[in-house]
Order: sequence, then structure tokens, then C-alpha cells
Amino acid sequence: MLNRKNKKGFTLAELLIVVAIIAILVAIAVPIFVGSLKDAEEATKNANIRAVRSAAAVAILKDAKYEEHKVNGWTATACITKNGEIKGLTITKSEEGTTDSITKCVEHNESGTTEQKCTCADKGTDACNCEYIVTVFVSALDLDSVGEAIKA
Repeated sequence: MLNRKNKKGFTLAELLIVVAIIAILVAIAVPIFVGSLKDAEEATKNANIRAVRSAAAVAILKDAKYEEHKVNGWTATACITKNGEIKGLTITKSEEGTTDSITKCVEHNESGTTEQKCTCADKGTDACNCEYIVTVFVSALDLDSVGEAIKA
């Protein structure tokens, strides 16, 4: 018979216990990671909306349209590129407040390819290679807060 004291290695039971522990840790970590990704996407969406609103407010203030704005309001549409640049900002007078919206234009597939779902020209802007199209309503309150920030 072989002497088991000289044999090195793990038993099947020990290996199964280690695999079970790793599986439990993965089962705990994956939902947390997925939740973090969703939170990050939501934060990015909100940051893009705020960035377009601020850029539009600065453009309106620079064009001295502030007094007109107090009566009507403005709707701004822009393209956010993959590296976060705001392109093709268009501003139009708006009688009513529009709902802020963001449209994802690029879908990244598992195979590594990207699918372009829209272009900025579809939304009235002249930029291309959009990652997102953002539409926001710019109110007098937005202009007041940006104007105060510029003065400071």
C-alpha cells in the first residue's frame, strides 16, 4: 500500500469547498457590480443633461437674449460625443417647457462592434458621431444661476 503521508495535494472535498466558497462570493459580487453600472449610467445621463443646459444658458446669455427668455423659454438640443464633448448645440424659442430627454445613439455589441442608431442631423444639429442626443428646457431660473456663476 501507498503511504498517504508522503502524498501531496488536496482532497476532492477540499476542492469542492473552495469552489463553493468562490461561487458564493461571485453570486454576491455580480449583482452589486451590475447595480453600480446602472447607477453610473444614470449619473452620466444627469451630468450630460446638466452640461447641455449650462452650455445653452451661457450661449443665451452671451447673445443677450435673456429678456426675451423671461417671456418664452428655450429648448436646447446637442450631441454628446464619445469623449464627452458637446457638439452641434441648437437653441430654439419655446413657448412651453419641454421634458428633458436623452437618447443613446450608439449600441456596443458583445462582438466589439458598434451600431449607430441615430445621427445628430436627425435631431436638427450638425454634429456627427454622437454617443447621446440631449434635449433640455432652459428656464429663467437656469439663466439666473448660470449668470450668477459667471459674475462670481
